[in-house]
Amino acid sequence: MNINPIEIVLAVVNFVILLAVLYKFLYHPLMGALEKRADTVRNNIETAENVKAEAYRMKEEISAELAASRQKAQEIIVQATKAGDDTKAGIVEEAKAEAMKIIEKAQVEISEEKERAIAEIRDEAASLALMAASKLIQRSLNEADHKQLVDQYIQEAGEIQ
Repeated sequence: MNINPIEIVLAVVNFVILLAVLYKFLYHPLMGALEKRADTVRNNIETAENVKAEAYRMKEEISAELAASRQKAQEIIVQATKAGDDTKAGIVEEAKAEAMKIIEKAQVEISEEKERAIAEIRDEAASLALMAASKLIQRSLNEADHKQLVDQYIQEAGEIQ
């Protein structure tokens, strides 16, 4: 095998020319594309960080709103419980007042009925006494008549009732 120095020099010159052409036409566009890709990745990372920060801020806002909502719900529950207790107390007081009115009315009615019954009994007793007195006046009494008159009076009083 023969090594020809001219061929080696030509091969080296061809290689250098190829490197220069590749550097000129491929290296700059390839580096530009890689730089563009790096910028895109950087922009995407920045956007992702901004979105993450916004999501964290929104999470904090939502947490604060949720805490405020819970507090407000607790206050509403306390107010509703108080209103329920007040309403219950009012209803109980009204019921007690109504019960007292009914009891007082019933006592008045009982008292009136008692007075009417006593008056009727007095009228009846007076009537019976008058009947007995009129019978006594009609005849003079001996012991047998007296006994018969009392028995008759008792019998008539029983029939009247």
